[in-house]
Amino acid sequence: MNYKNILKTFFIYIIAIVLIDALTNSYKNNVFLYTFLQIIFLIITLFIILKINKIKLKSIKNLSKKDYLTTLIIFSIFTILTLLSTYIINKFISISLNEELIREEFIKYPIFSIISSCLITPIIEELLFRYNFKDIKNKYLYIIITTLFFSLLHLSSPNEILYLIPYSFMGIMFSYSYIKTNNLLSPIICHILYNIINVIILFYF
Repeated sequence: MNYKNILKTFFIYIIAIVLIDALTNSYKNNVFLYTFLQIIFLIITLFIILKINKIKLKSIKNLSKKDYLTTLIIFSIFTILTLLSTYIINKFISISLNEELIREEFIKYPIFSIISSCLITPIIEELLFRYNFKDIKNKYLYIIITTLFFSLLHLSSPNEILYLIPYSFMGIMFSYSYIKTNNLLSPIICHILYNIINVIILFYF
């Protein structure tokens, strides 16, 4: 496993998040500029991560019909588990800070949020959490490690520990779909579809 690439990729991702927030903070009252700058910075981050891992987007092959079906089945099962567990947890404690910030972002900057969460961020995160650890040969260990990284990095504080449950279901969904199809496009599709459902829930429910 290429630990240097993993560290570089995570470092770039974290630095990018901090820089994006800092550099665009003064433009939060200008929806157009804020949206434009955020998208540009995210695209730059994506291409730096692709460069580090020596990946070309066009090299990600298409899925076969069988793999599309497998992806859809995995997506359906784990999305239901994720949404159900989130709903139950929300009944007992307030929504997670991460979720709250995402909702605020959607309301204030809908165009940026949709492009970011439904296209660019899923690709970046699947490169980070799935592709980076592809050399782990034991599939159970792979699912555990990638899911832990994914879940823990989405928590905003120790008080949100219960949200490890839905985030873990999401992590398992993405990792398992990658294992079953051996194709990065599968978890990317799952991630995009899940985020689209979240957008629909946010605006209509």
